[in-house]
Amino acid sequence: MSEDGQAAGRRLLEQGDEALQRGAAREAREHFEAALQAFRPPELRLGEAHAHMGLARLDLASGHVGVAERRARSAVATYRGVLRALDPGDTLLSDANTGLSGALTILAD
Repeated sequence: MSEDGQAAGRRLLEQGDEALQRGAAREAREHFEAALQAFRPPELRLGEAHAHMGLARLDLASGHVGVAERRARSAVATYRGVLRALDPGDTLLSDANTGLSGALTILAD
């Protein structure tokens, strides 16, 4: 994916987060689901995991606990895949570990 594609995906995540903070559930879902599509290439799976987490937080906030758990499980699997693929000094390790911790927290609650 090009840098433009990466930037577009990150903008979708930011827009999803902003909509979620405003309580605009439908808009947030649209942005996070679009971000899932933007981050399909394997090298950008971390963005895909973040989008799953955004949707999990949205579903949890909307009272859809079962759906949130499924999304969080998808995020966990994706974060773990990213962590296996990264080299030990990679700058994305911290981001992936933080995301994984957040997904596991949703599943623990």
